[in-house]
Amino acid sequence: MLYINNSIQGNAGRNCELRIILHISNIFSNFTVPFLLSKSTKIIYSLIPLHQPDHLSQLFLNWVFSSPSELLHPPIQQISGYFGSEISLYFAWLAHYTKCLIAPALIGTLIYLQTSSTTTKNFEFFAFIIFAIFNCLWAIGFLYSWKIQKQHLIQNKEPLDHQNNFKFRQNLLKNICRPMEIFSLISLLITLIILLRLQDWSRENFGSSNWKSLAPVVLQALICMGAEYIYRRCAEIEWIRGKRKNDFLLVARLALFQSISSFCPLFYIAFWLGDWKRLQQSLATLLVTRQFVQNFTEIGIPLIYGELRLMQYAFIRNLEAKRKVSHWRAHQAANNFDEENPSEEERQAALSEYGRPLDDYLEMFIQLGYVLLFSPAFPLAPLCAFLNNLLEARVDAFKLCALHRRPWPTDDVGGWDGVIKIMLIASVWVNLGLILLRCLTTG
Repeated sequence: MLYINNSIQGNAGRNCELRIILHISNIFSNFTVPFLLSKSTKIIYSLIPLHQPDHLSQLFLNWVFSSPSELLHPPIQQISGYFGSEISLYFAWLAHYTKCLIAPALIGTLIYLQTSSTTTKNFEFFAFIIFAIFNCLWAIGFLYSWKIQKQHLIQNKEPLDHQNNFKFRQNLLKNICRPMEIFSLISLLITLIILLRLQDWSRENFGSSNWKSLAPVVLQALICMGAEYIYRRCAEIEWIRGKRKNDFLLVARLALFQSISSFCPLFYIAFWLGDWKRLQQSLATLLVTRQFVQNFTEIGIPLIYGELRLMQYAFIRNLEAKRKVSHWRAHQAANNFDEENPSEEERQAALSEYGRPLDDYLEMFIQLGYVLLFSPAFPLAPLCAFLNNLLEARVDAFKLCALHRRPWPTDDVGGWDGVIKIMLIASVWVNLGLILLRCLTTG
């Protein structure tokens, strides 16, 4: 659906907006629409791809409302044909990652139950070593198995003739992106230091088993998520200003910042303090807090946004009715409108834009780091991640099909493979470091 800019003059000399529904399978066979969307012409305000009810109902049936076991085998070809390769590859990666979590989840649960029922320090020590070694082997196997599956998925893809993003709005904040990035990083490090000191104070005054000692960890998770959002916005603006030339650079910067905010406190507890019980409590609290807040915001914010946009449409249409007709007819038109339901096109236009699976990848990237880097200290981390991913797959599928506009299909697979590979390699060295540190502290 096309939204024409208000530069077109109506019969009464007032600016007006035209909404045109295009029933065309491919509108990018020539350069007409991109030209009209360009900043120099500014004729078309926005271009919205509409959901196709027949295809969408099939996705709801075969994917969104499928059983938990079927969520581990999503209809990748159907998702790719409707949403594009980038989104379908994300769900393929999520399903592959979730299936690979079954083995560490089972082993970690057995280790946790056994260590909880026994007081033998030797068993706890050897279980820690065995699980850390298993993590190293699992990381290598996960990396190569996904590489093989990805090649199988993309080898028969045909390039799409669509464009991913047509937003040309400029923001004055882009001129201070780099200083803002530096300021965000410094502020985050200072905040983490303050929160770590607050954790020490709360543990000294309330004890390690008191729920009040976990409050600084929850606060840390919430503050880090807010700082990550601010940094992500700045990095995206900088990336748009650079005309999207280096997708991997954007991903690497976001992954680096989120890694610092999420993992630095845990590294401090593990390698500096050597407090394994505190590391276990902090990791469990961070996992649960982040997963709960992120799943809530992924559903809640788009719902609120859509309702506010529909209210805005109703208000604007009432104003237009009162301005174009006499007072009594305006009153009648307004009353008639109140009884009308918004059209399907208006309902879809009121939905928030999805864009790309950037936030979803970041969420899974941090979760993968928690599982790979520190799960020997908290063996239930893979189980928590597995259960969360079953919910995450359904939440992501539902928000794509029901809470967001249909995104533009794209073949771009992003720069996540390189970042995830770095995480997997780093996890091997971190687990080896944890083994060495545990041997030194136990001996």
